[in-house]
Amino acid sequence: MSASKDIRDYVISGNDSIKDAVQVIQQNSSRCAIVENKEGKVIGIFSEGDVLRSLLNETNLYTPLRSVITPQFLYMHAYDADEAFGIFKKYGVSLIPIVDADFKLTDVITLLDFLTLLSIDKE
Repeated sequence: MSASKDIRDYVISGNDSIKDAVQVIQQNSSRCAIVENKEGKVIGIFSEGDVLRSLLNETNLYTPLRSVITPQFLYMHAYDADEAFGIFKKYGVSLIPIVDADFKLTDVITLLDFLTLLSIDKE
């Protein structure tokens, strides 16, 4: 979707820790990290809210992400502006991964990307 961003900036391994995820989230400014397993399949999203819940539950910051993510997450198989709008509006997420049939990451739509595209379309 955006030639100027590297989708790998949004990705972290399920073997990495909560603390590692915080660094990824800070660097990509999307409020989320996309979690992959060792085969490179997307297995979840870890958000700033998940970080806060982990702290409130006194979870060790060195806990692997695969132990704390939930297997349910929002995603799309292809870029569709109407579908993305519906997801952003209904769920209030800041990032939607686009995955292929094997759940390999092919792109990322951030809320900022989407809002930027909307403002360009209106000009």
